[in-house]
Amino acid sequence: MGTFGSGRLAAGVGIGMAVAAIAGTGVAMAAGSSSVIDACYNSSGRLRIATTCRSSETAVSWNRTGPQGPAGPAGATKVQVVKRSAAVGTSTEADLAAVCPSGTTLTGGGGEVSPNGIANAYLTASSPYTGGGTSPIGWHIIGTNNSGTTLTFSVYALCAAP
Repeated sequence: MGTFGSGRLAAGVGIGMAVAAIAGTGVAMAAGSSSVIDACYNSSGRLRIATTCRSSETAVSWNRTGPQGPAGPAGATKVQVVKRSAAVGTSTEADLAAVCPSGTTLTGGGGEVSPNGIANAYLTASSPYTGGGTSPIGWHIIGTNNSGTTLTFSVYALCAAP
């Protein structure tokens, strides 16, 4: 009896899943063919997509696409990279800043040591530079050269103008 009952249960579950899949596809197609989404919700807040609500549910609908919003501000039309480099001797710390030109805004920055792959030469800081003010006006790096040879440290500020 256990085997026979299990078979009927499995068949029932399989048929139920197939019906649910077909019904779900029908609802999705109905919702997909309109610019409005219809749904129903009950007192516990459960929402379901449907075109017909049960007596215990409240109908609600909304547009698939809302109204167009206002135009955004114009983007940057001029972007430039400001670079400042310095030769840094061995057992020396580099402290460099690249400052954006007047009328531009800092959008990012970074730094590097070249040539690449030299042991014991590294950046210890890379951050926006305020020049003593409160707003960033460029990019700042600090680095150390303990490589035994003179290296080039460079800082880059990415600056944009409206």
